Amino acid sequence: MEEDWPVEALVARHYAQFEKFHGKKISLEQLYAHLLDEFSRMQELGFEQFLDYDISDLMYHSGEFMFNLEDHEYALQFLLVGERFMLSRKTRYHTLVLTLNHIQSIYQQQKDYPKGVEYAQKILQVTDSIRLHEPDAQEFCRFWKCLATIDIASMLVRQRKFAEGEKYADQGYALMTSGRNEAHEFYLEGEFDALMPLISIRLERNKVAEAENLLRRADSIWTKIRHKEYNYFKQINLWEAHARVAEIRGDYAASMRFVHSVEPLQDSLDRQTDIRKLGKIKQRVEARKYAEKIKLIEREKLFQTRLLYAALLGLLLVGLIAYWNYHRLRKKRREAVSALEAYIQELLEKTGQAENLHQAYSHFSDEEERSQHLQKLLQSTILTEQDWVQFQALFEKIYPDFIQEQKTRYPDITQAELRYLVLEKLQLSTQEMAKMLGVSDGTIRQTRFRLRKKQL
Repeated sequence: MEEDWPVEALVARHYAQFEKFHGKKISLEQLYAHLLDEFSRMQELGFEQFLDYDISDLMYHSGEFMFNLEDHEYALQFLLVGERFMLSRKTRYHTLVLTLNHIQSIYQQQKDYPKGVEYAQKILQVTDSIRLHEPDAQEFCRFWKCLATIDIASMLVRQRKFAEGEKYADQGYALMTSGRNEAHEFYLEGEFDALMPLISIRLERNKVAEAENLLRRADSIWTKIRHKEYNYFKQINLWEAHARVAEIRGDYAASMRFVHSVEPLQDSLDRQTDIRKLGKIKQRVEARKYAEKIKLIEREKLFQTRLLYAALLGLLLVGLIAYWNYHRLRKKRREAVSALEAYIQELLEKTGQAENLHQAYSHFSDEEERSQHLQKLLQSTILTEQDWVQFQALFEKIYPDFIQEQKTRYPDITQAELRYLVLEKLQLSTQEMAKMLGVSDGTIRQTRFRLRKKQL
C-alpha cells in the first residue's frame, strides 16, 4: 500500500508519530530520528508532492520540535522549506507567522541581526496581509505586529543603529498601548517588554527626561506583574536602566545599589541558562546518537539485503551455467549416439553384403571365380582392428567407463568376450551380433556361456 501511495503514507505517519510522542508512547529520540528520516524521504519524493497536504504545517511541526530542542541547524532547515511553500491565502495564518518568528528568533540568537531584522519585517508584511482577509485575526495580527516591531528595535540597538531603532521602538510601544486593557496583565507585560528597548534608546540618544518618564511607567507596571514567576528575571533590565539613569544624574551610590541588585539576578539567570542549555545539549546528543544508530541498522539491513540478492543472483547464474552445460552435454551425447547408430547401421549393411557374397559363393562352379569372390568376402569381413578402434572410440563417448569396468571386473576377459559385452550393452540380438562380428550364432552363444561361467 505504501508503495502505491508514498506521499499519503508519509503524511499519515507524520501525524501518527507526533500523536504517539505527545501521548508518551515514543521517546524524544525516536521522534527525532523519525523526523530526520521523514525529511530525507520528502526530499527524495520532491517537496512539491506535498503541496496538497499543507507542507508548511508539516515543516512547522518538525521545525518547532527542533527549535524547542535548540537544534537550530535542523530547525532552520525545516522551517526554511516550510517558508518556501507558504501561500498567504491557503496556509493557516498561525503557521505563517510562527514559522517566520521561529526563523527570526534563530537568526537573532545566532546574532545574525540583519537576517533577524529581515524576517521580523516579513512578519509585519504578513500580518498586514492577514488583516485584510481574516477579520477574526485582528487581535492576533496586532500582537505579532507589535512584537516584531519591538524585536526590530532591539536588534537595531544591538547594531548601534539608535535613530532607526527609536522609530521602531516608538511604533511598537504605540501599538502595544493602543486600545489596551490595563486590568489584563497580559497587556501590561507586553507594555513592559516594549518599554525596555525604548528606555535604552532614549538614554543612548541623551533623552534622559523622556527615559525617566518611561522608567516610572515601567516601575508602576512592575509592581503589578512581579508576582508572576516567569517575569522574575525581567527586573534585570529594569534595574540596569535605573543604574544608568542614576549614573547620568551623578548619583553614583544609587547607581551602584542597582548594579549590586542586578549581579545576583544575572548570576542566577546565567546558571539557569547554562543548566537549560546543558540539558538541551544532552537531549540533542542522545537524539543524534539514536538517529545514527538507526541509520547504522538501516545500512546493515540494506547491506544484508544486497548480499542476499547477490547470493541469489550467483546461484541463478550457476544454475543457468549448469543448465546450459547439461543441454550442451545432452546435445553432444545425442550427436555421439546418432554417429554410433549410423556406424552400426553401416556395419550391419556391410555384414548384409558379406552374407550375400556367402550365398552367391555356393553357386560358383568355376574355381577362379570362386577364388575372386572369396577375396572380396575376406576384404568385407567386418570389425577389423581398425573397425574396432573406430567403434570403441564412438562407444566410449556414450559409455565412457563401461569397457574399463569390464576389464576391472574380469581381469582375464578376452577381446571377443569384451566385444560381445559391448554389443550386448547395445542390446543387439544374437543374429545381429553374429553378422557384425562375422561369426556364427553358435559362436556368440559359446561366448555368452563362457562369460556366465566367469560371472559365477
